[in-house]
Amino acid sequence: MFNFFKRRPKDPRDELRGLLGEYEVVHFPSTVMSVLSTLRDPDSTTAEIAEKIEVDPGLHVQVLRITNSAAYGLSSKVSSIRHAVTLLGRARLESLVLSHGVARSLPSDGSSCIDITQFWINAARRASLTRFLAQRLHPATQAESFTLGLLQNMALPVLAQFKKDAYSKVYENYVQQENGRLDLLEQEAFGYDHAGVGALMSEVWSFPDNLTNGIAGHHDWDAKSGVTPAVRLASLARFGDECDGDGLALFCQICQSEFAMEDGIIDEALAQADKDAEGFAESVM
Repeated sequence: MFNFFKRRPKDPRDELRGLLGEYEVVHFPSTVMSVLSTLRDPDSTTAEIAEKIEVDPGLHVQVLRITNSAAYGLSSKVSSIRHAVTLLGRARLESLVLSHGVARSLPSDGSSCIDITQFWINAARRASLTRFLAQRLHPATQAESFTLGLLQNMALPVLAQFKKDAYSKVYENYVQQENGRLDLLEQEAFGYDHAGVGALMSEVWSFPDNLTNGIAGHHDWDAKSGVTPAVRLASLARFGDECDGDGLALFCQICQSEFAMEDGIIDEALAQADKDAEGFAESVM
């Protein structure tokens, strides 16, 4: 499978400076890093994880808001962090905490070509579609698939802010094309794309290797590519970003031809993604 680290001779911070000039990756808050470290420690307890989250009032509130959003589909409201940790499990909680850290670390300049609110709505919609596919095709990858769907485009606001007018032209060209490839347009204009920049950012932020590789290879959806199921599903889900048009038609076609999904199931997935997206985006921001 694609392995981002095979080509990694430099410090990722130096590579990002070389690509984007003055850009310096904003580090996650120390409390977020502490929570992630505790989550990844197999010997840590639910109580210890909850205590780490409760130290940061902002993270505390955010975890409860996202846990209670439509995207998680819980039947009753969660009012305590310990309850949230127990219900979500480590993998889904790590996804949530990573999302919080990324949201706090990305540029939010309203003057760029990327509308940050719409960016998170699209990301949440893609994450919901990815998880829906994973539930039916590769259940063990649900948490990883959701995270990849949510964060695979996280470099877009960075490129929009630091490449400014040059990136606006590329992005406008992409939007005007009916079935264009943003990554190819970026490579033509700059010699690199948002997938590679996102992978460098994820390495600086100490994302797990599988997530970094997934972000780097998230445009590789071919069944023969050798990427993991989670990466392929997250890549396929991006074709469902549109409410209509060629991308959505391709998404439906792939679901029907490769996964033997009936129209009713696909419609259910799209409707659920729309329901999840706005509430999740509001919770993350």
